[in-house]
Amino acid sequence: MKAPGDAALAGRRVLELADESGACCGKLLADMGADVIKIERPGGDASRGIAPFHRDEPHPERSLFFLYMNTSKRGVTLDVTRPEGQAIFRRLAPEEIAAARRAGAIESDG
Repeated sequence: MKAPGDAALAGRRVLELADESGACCGKLLADMGADVIKIERPGGDASRGIAPFHRDEPHPERSLFFLYMNTSKRGVTLDVTRPEGQAIFRRLAPEEIAAARRAGAIESDG
């Protein structure tokens, strides 16, 4: 078994700006050792509403899909349409950004 520092992507930071269709990519990168930071807009990611839910109780913190797809990741809520959110985003910005959203979605977010 490899030590955490020996992982294929150890030392790489990836900001994940992805909807549910791109969450798997971020999960794979995180599982290979990358420091993946999931960026959620205020109000949370839409995938928090995807069933099934723990104990069949719909709630943003109980989506098993969301919980599974975001293991090994860190997360932050940012409003990138505001200057404060943009400044934080720039401080976090790495070499790679995993952006899997519909065409124009990132541009419309700021």
